[in-house]
Amino acid sequence: MTDVVAFCGLPSRPWLDRVLRRRRLAKAAVGFLASEATDPQTWRAGPWPWSPWTLKEGVLRTFTALGAPAAVAATLRDLIVGATGRQHRCKDHRYWGLARTLDSPTLRARLRAAATDGAEPTRLRARFVLWLLEHPEHRTDGRGWRRWLRTEGRPLPDRLARLDIAALRRPADAAAALAGVPAPDVAAVLESLEFGPAIQIVALLDPVVAAGALAGMDRLRAAQTLRRLPEPAAAAVLRHVP
Repeated sequence: MTDVVAFCGLPSRPWLDRVLRRRRLAKAAVGFLASEATDPQTWRAGPWPWSPWTLKEGVLRTFTALGAPAAVAATLRDLIVGATGRQHRCKDHRYWGLARTLDSPTLRARLRAAATDGAEPTRLRARFVLWLLEHPEHRTDGRGWRRWLRTEGRPLPDRLARLDIAALRRPADAAAALAGVPAPDVAAVLESLEFGPAIQIVALLDPVVAAGALAGMDRLRAAQTLRRLPEPAAAAVLRHVP
């Protein structure tokens, strides 16, 4: 654990490079990331000095800034590809920035395979990372992901293409426009928005429509949306969730 914390301090304390072996620190940091991938429950409960997600972000940011020794680069690429194929976890977007640092023909080939062979969430995430490698000027965080979903990943039907703007300003109008829209399209709209506007829209939708849309969304995003709804609205929606 001491090595993981020391690794996170390398960018701001370069003297550590001379005092501690950078390769040993990098190996400890990769082991920390790998333990989340293989046993996330134990990883979350570990005796960390800070939140494990804070440490995870620090480790990934450090690798992104400094690169990775050859001894751990292959494992990091495995973790990048693996992150596209699982339910999204806190700070996973840092892997997408690391993909830019560790870009290689092999990594791109594996991402292209994931973009065609996985379930839809895997395909979308893999396509997003490939797109980020081609467009280094774009953000890798949730805002960048939602913008990409609207424009590249799952473009909305023409009649809904500008609903994101309407939703930000007039949730009631957006909810009315979604009446009669197929549930997969409603789900696509909700996933492409920030939480606040999306929750306001869900609260105004017919509960049956809202339940169908949430059932088609990423499970974590759907659960977070339900938790943030006012209790009466959440209860009405839950009556119709499969």
